[in-house]
Amino acid sequence: MRERAQRNCDLSPGYEQRHFTETDMRDHLRFVGEPDAKDGAITIHQDVRLYAACLNTDHTIEHVIAPNRGAWVQLARGAAMLNGHEMKEGDGAALDDEDTVQITAQVDSEVLLFDLN
Repeated sequence: MRERAQRNCDLSPGYEQRHFTETDMRDHLRFVGEPDAKDGAITIHQDVRLYAACLNTDHTIEHVIAPNRGAWVQLARGAAMLNGHEMKEGDGAALDDEDTVQITAQVDSEVLLFDLN
């Protein structure tokens, strides 16, 4: 862990920018960032995979959390149920001991899901 942190401190400042349309994210999790920048995602120099979704009312998405990983869900817009718990616009939630993330939009919503180590 310390070696990775040290390597990250040696990175030159920089940024990446990609455009993902609402259609790219409509009613499914769109992979948008990770360490290896696969499938058109941006590079993130941490052990995280970032997904985004624009959900229609009553649509449900699921994400399986691998063993020894967790998740953070951020509701950017709308209202949703996260594993049976209500979320409103601006809410965030950490999931540590869950196998699956299940999000159901109560109204049209936008969500970010961080799959973390």
